[in-house]
Order: sequence, then structure tokens, then C-alpha cells
Amino acid sequence: MAWLRRGDRARHPPGNTRVHLFRRRAGRRGHRRLARRPGPRARGWRTPHDPVIRAQRGTPPPVGGGAAVIGVVIPTLNEGRSLGPLLDDLRQLRTSVSLDVVVVDGGSTDGTWATAMVPGVRILAAPRGRARQLNAGARAARGEWLLFLHADVRLATEAQRALVAAVQPTSGVGAAVFRFAIDLPWFWKQFIEVGQRVREVLWGLPYGDQGLLVRRELFESVGGFPELPLMEDVAIIRLLRQRTAIRRLPAPLLTSGRRYLDGIVRTWLRHTALITLYYMGVSADRLARWRHA
Repeated sequence: MAWLRRGDRARHPPGNTRVHLFRRRAGRRGHRRLARRPGPRARGWRTPHDPVIRAQRGTPPPVGGGAAVIGVVIPTLNEGRSLGPLLDDLRQLRTSVSLDVVVVDGGSTDGTWATAMVPGVRILAAPRGRARQLNAGARAARGEWLLFLHADVRLATEAQRALVAAVQPTSGVGAAVFRFAIDLPWFWKQFIEVGQRVREVLWGLPYGDQGLLVRRELFESVGGFPELPLMEDVAIIRLLRQRTAIRRLPAPLLTSGRRYLDGIVRTWLRHTALITLYYMGVSADRLARWRHA
């Protein structure tokens, strides 16, 4: 090994080692001694380039030429007022990952089509019914990942970072949902969100409002969304859980509280009753008749 002269720069050798220089006092031998000790990977640490660490620090993982493409599917029915803010969030997300955004409309009579006609967004018509619209969008969207979102959610910066980290090759994610968050006054917000966390703990069933990120091959292996009149989000989660663990991303997806305008407690009780009955084996068709009775 050649001695380093004063002013020379030591370079890190390849592998999981780091070089540390110990200077001897000038005038004794006038050289530097090289010593090695295990680097962070040798001790099982994460480096600053790890996707999870970068997301926690607020720095999206780098997007290279082989970066993942996410097909984003948004079913709509008279969502002209809600859709615009979500499309703005997705436009911001494009700076970190490649997206193919597909809006699937089920026969809107408001300004939904006009709202969706922006650069980078495709809109197509499909038979009305959320499951049918979601499946039509999945067939049309490009990408090895699929992200299903309701039109009235907001994908804030924190959620965008978590999403980009989840689609990295080293993430190990097969399917994932966001944390549930709802736009309501503080007391009712806590009431609904705590109730949802209890539901997830007891049954492992997230809301469709939490979004669904899934690898395309996994989505296709379970046959897509069961085309039910309701509970399609619960049904596909139960199918996916037979193939993989459903990850919970460490960021909230904020959903509108508009469904609770008819009464927060009454609406929450109705949703809870429907989900409980479905979990107990009552068919989605029967539940749909009861719901619209």
C-alpha cells in the first residue's frame, strides 16, 4: 500500500467499507495511516439514499430512465367541482414520478368533462357503476402500477412522497392504502377517523376513500374489482389479502366530508351497518336494495 502524501485525497473503496484517516503529528513520521471499519450497510443501517429515508426527509427518490409508471384511475359522476383540486395535486406529483391519468365518467351532466380536459389527462365514458368504471380505467391506463382514487380526495405533498417511495423497486409493496383523513370539524373528524382505525384493526378493511395502490399484475390476478352495486372496495381488499399484505402508507389521503351533510352520526351508523352486514355474508345486491329503499 502506498503512503499518502500531504495534500492527497483518499477515496472510498468499493464495497461496504469506509476509509478513516488518522493523522500522526507532523514531524514524527509525516504520513497518514489508513484504517477500515464496517460501513452503515454492514450493520444493517439505511443509507440516506434509501427511498423510505428520503421520503421521511421530504426528498422524493430520484426518477431515472427506468422509473415506474403509475396509471391513475379516477371514476366520476357529476364531480365537476371536486375533480379540479385533485388534478392539480397530480400535476405536482408528475415532477417526481411518471403518471398516466385516466378519468372514467359514468354519465355526468355537470362540468366534469370540461374540468378533466387538461393536458396529461385522458377522459373516457363507461357504463355507470363505480366498479365498472374502475375496471374500464384500469384497462385503459398504462403503467406497472395502478392507483385508484375517488374524485373528492386531496393528494397532499406528504402523501405524494409516501406514494413515490412505495413504487420504488426496493419497497417490497404489492398493494397499499393511505391513512384515512376526513375534512370535518375537529370533533367529528376525530370521531370518524378513530372509528375507521378501529374498523381497520378489527377487520383489516380500509375505506375506498383511502385510495388503492396495487401492482398491475396483482390486480389482474384477482380479476379486478368485482362488479358489485356497492362494497367493491371491500371486496377487492379481501381478494388482495389472499395474495399479499395490504400496506398502510405513512401519510393521510384527505377526503371530503360532503357525504355527512345529511347527518354525521346517522351517515356513520348507516355505513357501519352496511359494512358489518356485508362482512357477515349479506350480498351486495341485497344491501344495495336496502340502501336505496
